Amino acid sequence: MVDQLDIAKIHLLGNSMGGHSSVAFTLNWPERVGKLVLMGGGTGGMSLFTPMPTEGIKRLNQLYRQPTIENLKLMMDIFVFDTSDLTDALFEARLNNMLSRRDHLEKLR
Repeated sequence: MVDQLDIAKIHLLGNSMGGHSSVAFTLNWPERVGKLVLMGGGTGGMSLFTPMPTEGIKRLNQLYRQPTIENLKLMMDIFVFDTSDLTDALFEARLNNMLSRRDHLEKLR
């Protein structure tokens, strides 16, 4: 797609599985990537040094069980390094997006 759009260099923002995909793209074509930003990308495997589930996964599961602004903010405190730019409008939009597909939330509980 990047070739089709004739874009020489891109910036990637990957969340969760998108983080894995962004890293894979960057490893294959490092000359095509200007910046790489990852959020909640994980490592794809178990860790001998980190107790499981991680704090981020605990907060994500809590958000799925009880989708509230408060639980979303708690999760973002773990997932985002600097939350100072996250506005109430952003939290509301993200929560409304989640709640618009309750069938997806039910599958994750």
